[in-house]
Amino acid sequence: MGVTIILFNLTFLKYAGKEGVAAFAVTNYIIFIGTSILLGVSDGAIPVISFNYGANLWQRVRQALKVVVRSNFIIGVVFLILLWSFGEYAFSIFLDNSSQQVIDMAVHGSRIMGFAFLLNGFNIFSASFFTALDNAKWSLVISSCRGLVFIVIGITILPLIFGTNGVWMTVAVAELFTAIISFYLLRKVIRKWENNPFKAN
Repeated sequence: MGVTIILFNLTFLKYAGKEGVAAFAVTNYIIFIGTSILLGVSDGAIPVISFNYGANLWQRVRQALKVVVRSNFIIGVVFLILLWSFGEYAFSIFLDNSSQQVIDMAVHGSRIMGFAFLLNGFNIFSASFFTALDNAKWSLVISSCRGLVFIVIGITILPLIFGTNGVWMTVAVAELFTAIISFYLLRKVIRKWENNPFKAN
């Protein structure tokens, strides 16, 4: 997280100046709240999934998977709607009227960045799911992809094409590509379990 924040700050400084850095900072406050809720829901499901997986109750594991994925998606949609509808009010809590340029930039950027909420709940839970299955390797792959690998790739390429909007797009694009990997890994473990429940790892 520290590495990606430094990358974002340096890139915003280059493309949008100090106002861009300030806009990203206040946007991060709001994004962090939503992400923390998604993390809480996902990590809270780990004991349930782990217990039922160890007991070979695969149907319960699948039920828990469906419930958490749906819940995280609904939470993500709610936060996206909040960013689009009440973003300016939220950012006004941290900034006064003399910072209207920063507020406007934060509102615009958060509406782009907010689309990450449609997928990051799925990715966060996928990492937690593999942790519950004692598959640290795939959990690390998913976390690394969404938190560093695709962020670095996106923040290097997208601003060259879309300018400042490209910086804001980076998180959502990273979540998109991570979701593809997460879906592939989840489908792989589910198929392996259905074929041989004692060798799902």
